[in-house]
Parts: sequence; structure tokens; C-alpha cells
Amino acid sequence: MPEFSSGALLSKHALLWLPRRRRDRDRNEAVVERKAYYSRIVANEMIVNSASDLLLLGAEVRTVPLSRIAQVTLGELRRHESDVELYEFLFTNVIHHFEPEQFEEEISVPVLPELVHFLDKLQSDLLSSALSCFFAENHALLQRLMAMLQNLLEYTASHANTFHLYHSLVIFPEYLLRCYTILRSSADMSSAQDTELLNAKKTLYRGCNNILTVFLELLCPEGATSSYFQKIDQDKQFECLEKVCLLLAAVGNEISDINAQLASNVWTSITKLCTKHAEQCFTRNRSDWLSQIVLTLNAGLEASFLELCVKNKPPKALTLRTNEFFLRIMSKLLSLSKQHASLDGFLAIITTLLRIKTCLHSRTVARELATGIDQYLHVGYIKVVENSIRLESFAKALAQYECQTVDDIHSFYILTMHVIEQIIINSNDLNLLKLYCVRGNLLQQVCTLLKRSDNLFLANENLYQQLLVRCSALAVMGARLRNRVVHKAIEESMVRMILQEHYYTGLFGIDLWSVFVRCHTTQLMFAYFTFWEAINGQYAIFSTKPEQVYVATVLRNLFDFLPVAMKVNILCTRPISDCANDRLWATVRLPDEVNASHKKCFVDGIAKRLQTVTNTQQPSVKRFYEMLHLIRIVGNTGQTADGALGECVKQFCKQIDWSNILTKSDTIQGNILECMQENLHQLPAKTLCGGNLSSASVFVKYKIMKLWKRTNTPLDAAEGLKCLLNDNEPFINAQAFFLLRTLNDRRHPVAVQLIAKTPSLQSQLLFLSKDDRRPVSSAISNSPGHCVAVAHRCKDPRNQGTDSPGDLTQLINDKIDQLFPDEDGDDIDMLVANLPPKRRKVEENDGRAKANRFIDQLEVQTEELGQLLRTHRLEVANKERLRKIVSAVTNILES
Repeated sequence: MPEFSSGALLSKHALLWLPRRRRDRDRNEAVVERKAYYSRIVANEMIVNSASDLLLLGAEVRTVPLSRIAQVTLGELRRHESDVELYEFLFTNVIHHFEPEQFEEEISVPVLPELVHFLDKLQSDLLSSALSCFFAENHALLQRLMAMLQNLLEYTASHANTFHLYHSLVIFPEYLLRCYTILRSSADMSSAQDTELLNAKKTLYRGCNNILTVFLELLCPEGATSSYFQKIDQDKQFECLEKVCLLLAAVGNEISDINAQLASNVWTSITKLCTKHAEQCFTRNRSDWLSQIVLTLNAGLEASFLELCVKNKPPKALTLRTNEFFLRIMSKLLSLSKQHASLDGFLAIITTLLRIKTCLHSRTVARELATGIDQYLHVGYIKVVENSIRLESFAKALAQYECQTVDDIHSFYILTMHVIEQIIINSNDLNLLKLYCVRGNLLQQVCTLLKRSDNLFLANENLYQQLLVRCSALAVMGARLRNRVVHKAIEESMVRMILQEHYYTGLFGIDLWSVFVRCHTTQLMFAYFTFWEAINGQYAIFSTKPEQVYVATVLRNLFDFLPVAMKVNILCTRPISDCANDRLWATVRLPDEVNASHKKCFVDGIAKRLQTVTNTQQPSVKRFYEMLHLIRIVGNTGQTADGALGECVKQFCKQIDWSNILTKSDTIQGNILECMQENLHQLPAKTLCGGNLSSASVFVKYKIMKLWKRTNTPLDAAEGLKCLLNDNEPFINAQAFFLLRTLNDRRHPVAVQLIAKTPSLQSQLLFLSKDDRRPVSSAISNSPGHCVAVAHRCKDPRNQGTDSPGDLTQLINDKIDQLFPDEDGDDIDMLVANLPPKRRKVEENDGRAKANRFIDQLEVQTEELGQLLRTHRLEVANKERLRKIVSAVTNILES
């Protein structure tokens, strides 16, 4: 116990001997000493050891050390005793007896996290139906905490000019977030609640709005250029800024449907804070919080979009305009982030955008709602994408995005094409092309998705064409830049496409190669040809593996593109006399452009080898396959196997047991039939029309029908075709009917004979024509004469028909010519159909040029129609249509 002073130790009797004035003075001093003594006893740590002791002190709490107050408070709060009373006492009473910064350091920093835990408990209780009986009590607690926070906010604002209490700011958005969540979650319970509870909720809502309004004014005063966080210079202060902004972002999402104007104010304040301190955060390597804010904003927009889709009703204009404003905020935040924007943020943005595209494409919502979503949400997200295409994180997110459904793939293709159109606008930007061809390889991503796009392309062939045109433009732009890094990335992607065992992937790669080589020198084209020749040489001539077919097609296309001089050089350096070149010439047709002497030399070489093999006294397996190779090459010469060639082929056919071939489905039988496809007229008439056809395998039957589809179908094939029409295999049965229709269109005697014997076939053909469900024609075939995926005589008018295989090539070539003219010019954005008129290249404004083009097309179509009508009668309805067309043309000429 502390000791008294000497005056305080005098006894009552001793005081009587002292003079009166001195006696009174000493008595007063003793009273003062005694009061100080009891004050020190009250403040003693052994006495202040509970919340009750603190609450009884009143103003005397200023004599207790803050560390002791914090210690006692935390102990009581963690035992959940007198929670609200303690918070009220600390932040409405104790706070005024200490320096603001000292109080924040000692009390606010350790105690406010406990208040957050308490708010979590209240939120959980209010949202739990099991504790609904405590609804009023919990709301009363929130009201008391609201009053306390209002006092704390006023206190913080009053010291804003002298002290900045950054750590205390976090509690306000923490409280508001939980209150708004409670108000939103219990909005549907209003009809079942009594008036008292409804009033409590309204009071809570108004109070939260008042706190939020004052808080935003404190952070970013209206009309001021500075913010509350203007003088932050420590990492802990930056942490407070990050927490406040992240919590405010969550608050903005919660109140977007409750109070759109206040939500807009929240995001405006967040944007001001981010703009003010973005550069400081980048220098301190603390930019993650900006990406988190973008993620939060996107989550709110996606939730709003999904809610609109669920309701499927005409939306409120305010809601859509608010979402449009939020998307402008997103663009601003991403522009602040610059190259620091995160990959996760763009993955989330792409996910939401693809969902919006899928919704609009599938038309699952009402028309008015779809219009609003497109105008305010879809267009806004597209602008975000357009403003972000130069960011590496966006390019990587686009190239790494994993589509979950077929609808996602379709929407991703649409987005990819739009991005490529934006790249085309900036085609001279080398860094942008490197970004999307190397670091974020779009072609590689498309290659990956093509394997899952069969149904998409079968249902919408225009999608394939549109995607191919854009990807071709991307490849051509990369080729024109003469940059080896970009070249290598494009080459690797296209090579990978060819070596895949998937139809559309291989076809896409073939078409890309046919466009890509147009922009290179003949030397590089020859190098590409040599590369694919080496790969093709690793496969057997009769291999039917998909990748071998794709490789052979690319090799054939590249050979067609080579100049005549190089083709002649290849003929000389790879002579037919060397069997090592058989794989090449079995794949590549003899070029029509070379002169007659080179053709004669090539054909003579084949004939010489055929005679040698045919006259061999001791046939062997090696000689047999060599014969097959040569017959295959004969078909690629483009000439009929007459003379010595024809005699050799006939002699070879006589040595084959055709009845054994028809009943077996081994690979060798299929290879022989494949060879005969170009030499069908050399076969005996009864070879493929015998009675053994009924016992042949499905594979052999299909091969034989492929042979019969040739124009020289044997006249005695009627019996065999009738057998196939009655085949038990549905596939063979269907193919036989399609073959019969083809022959009937030609008025072939085989079809006429069959229909005459079986009139019911005519009605079946009419039914088939009514449905017009023709089989999907394969652009890639193992047949030498029909294996070109892209017809390379691009300017040949014969390839301009609507059903010709050169349509897609013609479309691509036209686009390439428009995008990349021979003379230098900035005409690269012709590909974009929806660009403003000022960015489009005006082509063929002269009406005379257009008229000439239409007349050329009409002339070609007229010739084709005339050829068709020589073998096929025109229906009455079509005759009437044709008369109207002729009449219309006549009127045009006479006008």
C-alpha cells in the first residue's frame, strides 16, 4: 500500500496543537492525498479485471492505461459477455479521453476485429430460420451498434483535418455489408412480419444509408481533389485502403438492386480512390486488390444478369442503365491496372460475356429482355474486351479459356472472331500480333476446340467459313510482318492441326495452309513442300489413317501452288523410274502446266516399269505392291490408261481372284479397289457385278459403290445394285439409294432398268428428293481425283457455283485480296463487316464492274444448267420459275 505524506500521518490530537490556518491547510492536503490514494486503488490492475469494473468507472477510465483496457475488453469479448455494452462504452465514452491515434493503436486495432465476429454471429442468427424467434432482439442489437458507429463516424470526421484514423475506417463497410445482406435476404418475408419488425427493418435501412452516405463523403469529399487516404505512406495504411475498397465493392453489389443511385455513388468513390492511389500501389507491388475489385464487380453484374434471365420479364430501365454504368467503371479500373490486371479477372469477364452471348444466341429469354441485355450488358462487355485486347493477361486468358459446353464453344468462336477483327484494325502493330500469335496463341486455342465442334459446324456451315476467314486473316497478317517468331508460332499451330486425327481440325489446317503459303516466296513454299513430302514419305501409299490423308492433301495443295518451273524441276529431280518417289507421285497429280515432252517422259517411265513388273516370271509380294503403286500413279496422270498402260492394267486384273476380293475385307482388297477407281474401264464387265456381291463385307460393298458412282458405271451393274438396295446393313442400303438417285439424275440405263422392273423405287426416290437430305460430302478423300480440300484455280469461273468445292476458297481469296492488295495501302480492315463506313475500303463502286461480274456469274450458271438439263427433266414449277427469270432479264435489257 502506498505511503501517506507526513501531514497525512498526523493524528487528530496532534492537529489540535497546530495553528488553525496551518491545521486547515494540512487537513485539505490530507483529503487530496486520500482521494488520490483511492483513485490509485481503483486504477490498480488488481481491481480493474472485468468489464463490470470498466463500466463503473465512468470518466475515471482516463486514468486506466489503454493497454489494460484492451486486455480486459478482449478477455470479456471472447467470452461473449456484455458485448454491445462494451462496444458502446469504448467507442462513445473511452474514445474521448485519449489521443485519437493512441486510442486507435491500442483499442481499435485489436477490438474492431472482435466486433466483426460479433456482426457475423448476428447475421447468421438473422438469416437462420431456426432462430427467427430472436429476430426483434437481434435487430435491436444492430440498432444499438448503428448508433455507436454513427458516433464513431462523427468522431472520425471531426478529426479528419488533424488525424487520419485509417484502421478505424474498416468497421463501417463491414457493418454495412452485413446489414444490407440481411435486408436483401429477408425482403421476401415482409408480408409475414408484424408492423414492429417491418418498422425496425426500415429504420435499419435508413440508418445504413445515412452511415454509407457520410462515410463516402468522408472518403471522397464532393468537389475536392483529395481523398481521406491522401497521405498514406506505409504498408499498413495501404492495407487499410485495400480493405476499405474491397468491402465497399461488396457493399455496392449488395445494394445495386435496393438503391441503384447509392450503389453508383459507392462505385464512383471506389474509382476515385483507385485512380488516386493506383500508381503508388504499383510501385509498392500491391496491385492485387484492383483485380479483386474487378472480380467483385463482375460477380455482381453476372448475378444481376442471371436474375434477369430467371425472371424473364421486361427489365427496369434503371437496372440496365446501372449495369451499363458499372461496365464503364470496370473499363476504368482495367485501364488503371494496365499490365497489372490479373488472369483470373479476365477469365471471369470472358465467362460472363460468353454466358450473355449464349443467352442471346439461344433466345431463351423474352425478346424485349434480350434487346435490353444486348444493348446494355453485351455491348458494355464488348467494349471492355476492345479496351483490353492489348493487355497480355487478357490475351492469355482468351487463349487458355476452357469451354465447358458446346454453346460455350460457339460463343467463344464469336468472341475470337471479334478479337481478330480488332487485331486487323491494328494490323501494323507487331507487338499485338506477337501477343495473339505467340504468347497468347489463338490459333492453338481454336485447334483445341475444333475437336469438339462437329455438331456446331454440321448445324451451321457458315460458322466454319466465318471462323476460317478470320483465322486466315490472322495467319496472313503474321506472314506479312516477316517476323520469324510469329512465323514459327503460326507454322507450329497449323502443323499440329494437320497431324490431328479429327476431321474438322485437319480440314481447318488444310485450308489455313492453302491461304498461308500465298504470302511467301517460292523458295519458302518449296521448303514447305519438302517438309510435308518428308512427312508423307513416312506413311504407306495405301494408308487410310486420317492424319495421312490430311498430310497428303496439304502436300497436293502445296504442289499446285508451286510455279511451273519448280514443278518441272521436281519431275526431273524425283524421276518416276526411282521407286523411292512412288509415295510422292501416288499423292500428287501430274501437273497440267508442264509441256508435252515432260509428260511423255513421265508416262513412258510408268509404262516401262509396268511392263517390267508384268513380265516378271517370279511374282513376289514386293512386285505385287509395286504394281499397285504404279496403277495408283497412273490414275494421277490425268490420262486414261490406254495403249501399253492399259494392256498392263488389264493383264494385272486378269491375274486377280476377284471373287476372293468380294468376300474378304482385308486391307489389300480395299487397296486394289481404290487403285481401280481411276481405271474402272480396264476391268472386265462382270468383275464387280457377280453374284458374290451379296456375301461381300460392308467395306467392300461401300468401295464398289464408290466405283459405280463414276460416269462409266457398267451397264450390267443393275443386278448388283438391286442386291445392295435390299441389303440388311442400313448404311449400305442408304448409300445404294443415294447412288440410284445419282444414276437416275443422269438418266443412266442401270437406274432406268431398275425402276422399270421395280416401280416402287420411283416413289421412294421422290420421297428422298422431297426431304433432300443428302449425305455430307467429305472435302477430304483418299481418292486422288477428289482429295483437294481447297480448289486452287481460284479465278476459274467453273468454281463459282454455289455448291462447288471452290466456294470457300473463292471467299477466302476475295477477302485476302481485299485485305492485302499487292500495292501498299491501309486496306486491312475490309474483313470487318460492321465497322463504321469511314474505315471500310470502298471497292467496285463502278456499276459497270458489278454488272460485268453478275453477267459472268449468270453465264457460268446458265452453262451448268444447260448441261444438267441434257440428262434431267425440269419440273413444272421450276420451268415456271425459269420463265419468270428470263422475262425479268428481258425487261432489264429493254428498259
